[in-house]
Amino acid sequence: MHCDWGGHDGERVTLRLDPSFSHMRSDAIVRRIEKALSEYFGQPLKVEIVLAAPQNETPAQRAEQDRAERQRQAVETIERDPNVAAMRKAFGAELVPNSIEPIN
Repeated sequence: MHCDWGGHDGERVTLRLDPSFSHMRSDAIVRRIEKALSEYFGQPLKVEIVLAAPQNETPAQRAEQDRAERQRQAVETIERDPNVAAMRKAFGAELVPNSIEPIN
């Protein structure tokens, strides 16, 4: 999730892993990735994970952006809700933004 595509050269796939996530680079994970990519490409592959800053958006970064956007939309929806507005006006209620969570 914290890697980006470094390239595919013959029987080798290179992934770039941000050095701050180096603890995630283990033999077991590399073997799982090799198995999945070998099945996808239909040939045996070796995976090399290099510690380097990703040059493209990683799946983890995309997931965080999506989560933040869902959160923003949830807060916006609650703030625009006429029933919430009526309770705020009638009772002097306040929204606690961190208490609002999107429905998955």
